[in-house]
Amino acid sequence: MRWTRREQWHVTLRFLGQVPQVEPVAEALSGVDVSGPATAVLGPTVGRFGQRVLHVPVAGLEGVAAAVVGRTAHLGRPPEDRPFTGHITLARAGKTGRPDLRSVDGAPVEARWEVDVVSLVQSSLSRAGAGYEI
Repeated sequence: MRWTRREQWHVTLRFLGQVPQVEPVAEALSGVDVSGPATAVLGPTVGRFGQRVLHVPVAGLEGVAAAVVGRTAHLGRPPEDRPFTGHITLARAGKTGRPDLRSVDGAPVEARWEVDVVSLVQSSLSRAGAGYEI
């Protein structure tokens, strides 16, 4: 397993893919109102996507994600046609690895935090893993 580092942890509200200019995206996101503030709820247990990705679900951001999609639907890749599934990726298996995740799948974990800002983040891939820059 390749574990993610704390600086890699994030919740993707919408994946845009490559965009030719960042300014229109930043302008669209500036109109997203995160009033309330929204409360992100981590957990209640560790889960997995198939046999290769270990994650922990994040609930409470559905409204914020819908607002982001609404403001940016005309930018980048078309929005996905499926419900928002907030999560933080904890680890990924290599392409040939099939680790036994049963010992951590379902492990209890919980946290909450207030979300009062949406950030536009650029990701870049390297051999060391993904890097993110606001």
